[in-house]
Amino acid sequence: MKMSAEIPNKELAEYYLRAMTPYSAYQYVILNYKRISRTIAQAEVNISSFHSQNNGLKDLKVPGLGQKTLRSLELILERGVDEAIRITVERRSSEMASRPFTRARDFRGHPV
Repeated sequence: MKMSAEIPNKELAEYYLRAMTPYSAYQYVILNYKRISRTIAQAEVNISSFHSQNNGLKDLKVPGLGQKTLRSLELILERGVDEAIRITVERRSSEMASRPFTRARDFRGHPV
């Protein structure tokens, strides 16, 4: 499900938080995502409109939003929240599995 072109930043911030935190095990990680979510909500430019007009967010300049966050927002805008959650979980699982010398972890990131 592709998102509509005009999503208010506050709503997009909620989608971002929902997509990024479902399996975050550490409080400091969740707090960081909440900080980024507030930055998204308070951005002066409408991010979804910028995405529609520029075919992406590569050139968007919002202090506090890095390239990784912008890629996550593009994923949400292009594929929808549920698909963004699925892809994010798959990426994190793959990253965890590829790290040498780490203990096995469950889907939430907790040691098994």
